[in-house]
Amino acid sequence: MELWPLIRERKAWRRWGIASLVLGFGLMTLVFFHAPLVKALNPPLDRDPTNEVYGWPDLGPAMTRALKKWPGKEPPAFVFGVRYQIASLAAFYGPGQPRTACLFLPGERLNTYLYWHDIAALAGRDGVAVVDYPMNEATAALFESVQELAYVSLVNLTGRVGHDLGVYYCQGFKGKDARPEEFVGAKESRD
Repeated sequence: MELWPLIRERKAWRRWGIASLVLGFGLMTLVFFHAPLVKALNPPLDRDPTNEVYGWPDLGPAMTRALKKWPGKEPPAFVFGVRYQIASLAAFYGPGQPRTACLFLPGERLNTYLYWHDIAALAGRDGVAVVDYPMNEATAALFESVQELAYVSLVNLTGRVGHDLGVYYCQGFKGKDARPEEFVGAKESRD
């Protein structure tokens, strides 16, 4: 049985087919040309879904500029964030796409970085933090000293600052592993 004669004979099929095409073209138009719509609506930052998408490519050049100010004798031992979103975006956009860690702070959401790293093995090493600006006291307390290298404002689609990030030189990681106990032993049991 051919579909085209069936569609010509039945009006309901024709209406559904035309409605589906119109809806499909409408959604594709919205996907490809959403920028003018978002700019016209100018939603608040906390309700703008594009806020999480735009501006991140600016993170790479900012990290490169920050690392030129690196005070240590050797390059940083590790790059990290305390939120998995920022840690993964630093890995993607950072110079040379570095392998990043996500240091867990109590109260933060659990994520897959908890399985990927042995945090205790980083004890005593220096690192580069890419975190929300300004760095909170709980993160700074994980290191012997912290020095700001760069401040980065990421601009979203509407031209407003969507994220304020800081890039910090963190010296002497104390090795504090705040992960829940079941995650601390999970990596060691797999190896």
